[in-house]
Amino acid sequence: MRSRYKIIEAPEGCNIIFATSTIVDWTPLLFKDDLLDIILQSLKFCQKEKGLEIYGYVIMPNHFHLLAGHKTRKAMPGIIRDMKKHTAKEIIKYLKGLGTYGEMPWIRPFHAEKPSMVWQPGYHPQAVFSQPVFSEKLKYIHGNPVKQGFVERPEHWKYSSARNYILDDHSLVVLDTERL
Repeated sequence: MRSRYKIIEAPEGCNIIFATSTIVDWTPLLFKDDLLDIILQSLKFCQKEKGLEIYGYVIMPNHFHLLAGHKTRKAMPGIIRDMKKHTAKEIIKYLKGLGTYGEMPWIRPFHAEKPSMVWQPGYHPQAVFSQPVFSEKLKYIHGNPVKQGFVERPEHWKYSSARNYILDDHSLVVLDTERL
């Protein structure tokens, strides 16, 4: 069975990708630090246990961007698939723990048993094959919270590698420093 998660336009030897994963219907489901932390902890697990190399990231309320790689290009689809499956289960468990919907009726659909109901299929991988492309994608990632109006400066968004690059703050994720 072929995976729908496949890296496209990747030249031989290019093991870094820019990836985006989005919550179904762009719902701002990651509305609490606990939910954002689920994504963060999964990234750290994949980094430590599966060899994921993280060069940049941002976790937003309805999606995340990742600039990442692996020594073996073929490993990336499985890592992303497993990460999304795990985070979907944890997000659903967390939402169920909230009990009633109260003032958040928009989370009702996410109380489903199927983890596939959290993330849209795929992760839109783009090969990062040069330093200029790497820099462009990193700038895009870091600018996302500013563009959305959440913060005035990229390093003010807690769930972004901008804090690593600008503030030398590696408290959430230690980035891999070898690039291209």
